[in-house]
Amino acid sequence: MTLLVDGDARSLVANELDRSLFVEAGAGTGKTTALVGRIVRLVATGRVREASGLVAITFTEAAAAELRDRIREALEAAAAGDLPRSERQRCATAVRRIDDASITTLHGFAQRILAEYPLEAGLPPGFEVEEGIAAELADEARWAQLRDSLLSDPDLEADLEVGLALGLTLHQLHDVTRLLHDRWDRLRGPSPTLAAPAPLDPTVPLAEVEAAVAIALGRTDIDPDDKLMRAVAGEAARWATGLREAVETGDHQGVARLLAAAPLTGWKGGSARVWGDDDKARVRAHMEAGISAAVAMVATARRAVLERLLPRLVADTLAAADARRRVGRLHFHDLLVLARDLLWADDPTVRRMLAARIDVVLVDEFQDTDPLQIEVVAALAGVDTTVLPARWEEVRLAPGRVVVVGDPKQSIYGFRGADITLWAKARDVFDPVDIVSLTQNFRTVPRILDWVNATFADLLAGRDDVQPGYVALGAHRQHIGPDLPVVVVGGPADGVRAPEVRALEASELSRVVAAMKAGALPVDDPGAPGGTRAVRFDDVAVLVPSRTPIGALERALDAADIPYRIESRSLVWATDAVRELLAVLRAVEDPADAVAVVAALRSPGFGCSDDDLASWR
Repeated sequence: MTLLVDGDARSLVANELDRSLFVEAGAGTGKTTALVGRIVRLVATGRVREASGLVAITFTEAAAAELRDRIREALEAAAAGDLPRSERQRCATAVRRIDDASITTLHGFAQRILAEYPLEAGLPPGFEVEEGIAAELADEARWAQLRDSLLSDPDLEADLEVGLALGLTLHQLHDVTRLLHDRWDRLRGPSPTLAAPAPLDPTVPLAEVEAAVAIALGRTDIDPDDKLMRAVAGEAARWATGLREAVETGDHQGVARLLAAAPLTGWKGGSARVWGDDDKARVRAHMEAGISAAVAMVATARRAVLERLLPRLVADTLAAADARRRVGRLHFHDLLVLARDLLWADDPTVRRMLAARIDVVLVDEFQDTDPLQIEVVAALAGVDTTVLPARWEEVRLAPGRVVVVGDPKQSIYGFRGADITLWAKARDVFDPVDIVSLTQNFRTVPRILDWVNATFADLLAGRDDVQPGYVALGAHRQHIGPDLPVVVVGGPADGVRAPEVRALEASELSRVVAAMKAGALPVDDPGAPGGTRAVRFDDVAVLVPSRTPIGALERALDAADIPYRIESRSLVWATDAVRELLAVLRAVEDPADAVAVVAALRSPGFGCSDDDLASWR
């Protein structure tokens, strides 16, 4: 029997049930198996008194369903195994009552809390959670109402006029409201009163560009079609003339519009042989100074306008959240905010009742926790739930009350508010002796792990609270065939364009796959004689970061006569059938959209010819 390099840590996770643990588990180390094993011991020993006292949280509904199934199967096996009779009985009882346990996402756990104590949370009993299309429609309706209110407000007229002239769009404002909606709990508090933004003063960019234009116009010896001459004496000169007129006539919107449309390109070229080193350098220096000043001015002005609009957007966001609470039509983020507020309320009644019933909280994929989620867990995990400290970092954990498991290198939910810096902060809450690492990898053979460890030790070097350091993994599997090295194919090449690089990489990759098949490379297969067999093409997976390389890869595999199947949900949306269906739906949504109507009529669904369309029009 092969000894595990992290055997002591695994024994601690499984058996030290009266210790709250912080478990860092690398990829392929069986962290969920370890978590399930601990749950079985908690139930068998009576540390979890009733199934309802078990809270196991993960980050997707699919993962929660799988975790529930694995816990049930493990409890069934324990109930039928050779444990003492009392322990088998506890496991059997837990299997029958497994639905009483909270094995769910953190949103699901928050919803359970609110459903049990709706009045205490300020909710009507029987509240609903809007999701998917219903939530999107509600957002669109709220935005339409807010947009109309903004456009009709005389106090905001000047700000909006300047903002729109600077290139801000209503679509971008809508994006801002979505961001505020997704983080509305961070908006509570007084809003600052901001002064109106100062008028734009384009003196510097105008003077610099006019200086460049003057130099260019003075060079009558240069062909007007020269690239640099055309960019400066043409486009830049027209821009400067328009901006000068807007300044002299007091057209503030015109000034804003022209500053936002400053010529950013075209003037960085030019031949020193034609212009001479001195004039070329002077023209480019003036243009660089002028355009940089214009870009900085526009960015500052846009920020000022947005800051002026922000209090109104924030007020609307908070009002909408309160309205959802009052009518009982919540969004997912509302669940976490209201549950957190309920658990951190000055009145400890709900918190104490929940803490008295819950024996243990286990959190899987902890690296994807956001501040709200960790506050929900911390409120129930303390020694004293009667009075909470000011901050979750100051909560003193009750023995055995909480176990968190995760891998900071696998954090993927930053877009949803996950904050990897919380990993280090949460780690500091635990006693150092209760921080353990699972490092035995069960997926990968030694040669690959050696390469991964060497590579990522440098790439994932620890940087304060931004990125925890890489923890090396040890291999449990052994090679079953030749000890083959890790091979890097393709890569950048000097003087070769990107499409050619992709074609070269695809060709090399297809040769590697063909060589594996021709060499009958052995692979694990428990159903084969001896547990191994020769590699097949369907044992090989090729992962790509985007759709861009797929065309070259298809051509290379076809040329090598290698069968393949492309699997990607996103590729479905690029098919002709889906594009034609979307055209029909756009035409139904807006019959005045002539392009969508024509595209729909020409699709196979309607089959109209050009003659039919000409006759129809």
